[in-house]
Amino acid sequence: MMSNLIIYLLKVSAVFSLFTLTYIVFFRKLTFHGLNRIILLLSIPLSFLIPVLNIDFHSSIIHSIEATEWIEDEFFPVINEVKETTESASISFWPYLQYFYGIGLLVYLLILIVSVCKLFQYTRSSVNSSFQGYSIVKSNVRSVFSCFKWIFVPENQHLDSDHPMMKHELAHIRLKHSVDLLATELFIAITWFNPFVFLFRRLLRSVHEFQADEQVIANSTSKSEYLSLMLKSVIPEERLSLTSSFGSSNTMKIRVEMLAKKKSKRLKLGIYSSLIPVLMLSTMAFKQSHISKVEDYLPEFSVLESDSVEELLAISDNAVPSISPIKDEDLTRLSSGYGYRIHPIFKVRKFHSGVDFAAPKGTNIYATADGIIVLLKSDFDKFGKHMQINHGNGVSTFYAHMDGFEVQAGQKVKKGDIIGFVGNTGKSTAPHLHYEVIVNGEKVNPVKYMKPKRDNSKN
Repeated sequence: MMSNLIIYLLKVSAVFSLFTLTYIVFFRKLTFHGLNRIILLLSIPLSFLIPVLNIDFHSSIIHSIEATEWIEDEFFPVINEVKETTESASISFWPYLQYFYGIGLLVYLLILIVSVCKLFQYTRSSVNSSFQGYSIVKSNVRSVFSCFKWIFVPENQHLDSDHPMMKHELAHIRLKHSVDLLATELFIAITWFNPFVFLFRRLLRSVHEFQADEQVIANSTSKSEYLSLMLKSVIPEERLSLTSSFGSSNTMKIRVEMLAKKKSKRLKLGIYSSLIPVLMLSTMAFKQSHISKVEDYLPEFSVLESDSVEELLAISDNAVPSISPIKDEDLTRLSSGYGYRIHPIFKVRKFHSGVDFAAPKGTNIYATADGIIVLLKSDFDKFGKHMQINHGNGVSTFYAHMDGFEVQAGQKVKKGDIIGFVGNTGKSTAPHLHYEVIVNGEKVNPVKYMKPKRDNSKN
């Protein structure tokens, strides 16, 4: 489960980095500060959303078992049974990566907590007064700064309400810039491994300062006097996470340049249309891939020396798996076959011991033979909600990533009975059923147990 989260966060970081680069290239020098702020802030939720979108821009999908069975029969001989122990070696690094990420997350959350505690410490050891519904805090600070509803002022400095510094900080409060900074700091804690998040923070702070400067200048303050005051007020200091400061040296140079810059013409608003291809590109990059040709579907395989399928089918018509667990009309595609493949999550070559049936969440799952439910279980690390049916004579079937069960442990079922529903539980990237056939403890190719013509009325 944790490995899924890390892979998801890597995708989030990739999308976020693309948005940040787009902003730097196209929008950073424009004077549409309010719009720039919106674009920067939207990049955070969009980065979380886009990797989980499943938008398909292609229509070439194999829709039914009939369409895929000839592929299996023509190209897939039965694969050598491979024990499940071959799967574990390639992912042994995941626990270390998880611990490393967790430590980073805790460190950045701790930094944020310390910053908040320091702010409260300033408010406790200070003289407070109110102004236009906001609190002015005179405390042991080096420069004027604001955070949420508070304006912090050095104890030895006396500023009236008309002073440009006070107007500047009031602008930050009215525009709720501290809310932006809180969201940014939480995002940094979650994706601290991405260097673009720290560049983003600086870009967002610059936009905040541009907005506050613009409001002060608009309220009859001389631009030349304001620039002179800015240069006199520069104090290099370590800024707290959630604060905005008039005299911050980190953004001073770009603020001076922006104030001296002419306002961008409205025609340049068309530049923002460049976001459309960026959104399409990032969405397509993480869309779920579908089977579009036989060559994309073929895994590596070797031929089984002895074929025991015919012997097993001779035992009983109903006690041996012989139908599809998903109805043809409900199936979206056969998303993965039996054999070696590139794992959809870990992106390494691994053996896949069953067949994956992609279908909408909630689609009925059917017992493929008569038997008894011997296992009902839920986990979060691998198979999610899963079950096993014992059909006797050393044969059993396994169903995983289910949304729910329609049977109970110990219950007898008939071939074609509904036993549960397709889901997306456990280590899964999209709704599907993982289906296995197990013969004498060995996982074999389930396709060999699916008759081309299904004679079961229930299925």
